[in-house]
Amino acid sequence: ANFPMSVWVYAVPLFFWEHPYAPTLFTGLVNGLAVLGCYGLVRRYWGWQAGLIAALMLATSPWAIHHARKIWAQNLLLPLTMGWGICVALGMVEGRRWWQAGMIVCVALAVQVHFAGAALGLATLGIVGLSWRRLDVKGVSVGVLVGLLTAVPFFIYLVQNDITLQA
Repeated sequence: ANFPMSVWVYAVPLFFWEHPYAPTLFTGLVNGLAVLGCYGLVRRYWGWQAGLIAALMLATSPWAIHHARKIWAQNLLLPLTMGWGICVALGMVEGRRWWQAGMIVCVALAVQVHFAGAALGLATLGIVGLSWRRLDVKGVSVGVLVGLLTAVPFFIYLVQNDITLQA
C-alpha cells in the first residue's frame, strides 16, 4: 500500500494518449532523462569523460534497464533520485537557494511514489546536518510547503472515506 502518487504520475501520459503503451513508454522516457541527468551532473564536477562513463554504466545497468521497462511504482525512483542529486549539488554545494527547495520536493515525491524513497529523506537529513550553514531557510520552507501540498489530496481522501492508517 503506497501513496497514490505513482498512479497520478502514470495518469499524465494517459491524458495525452489513451493506450496501454503510454505509461510504459513514459517510464522509459523519464528513466532515459535520468541517464542524461547523470551525465550532466557528473560532467559538471568531474569532466565529460567521467560523465560519459557514469551515464553508460547507468544506462547499461541490468536493474536500471529492468525498472525502465515496467509500470511499477518504484520505477519512478531513478528520475526522482537523479533530480534530487542535481538539486543537492546545485543547492547545497553551489549555494543556489531555490534548488534546495527542489531537493525537498524530490524527497517528498519519492516517498509518495514508493516507501523506498525514504532513504533519500535520510540522506537529505545527513546532508543538511553536515552543511546546515549553507541551508537557506526560505528555500527549504518553500520546498517543505510544496512537498506537503503534493500529499494533501491523498489525506483529504483518507479523511473523506474515514480510513484509518493501520500498521
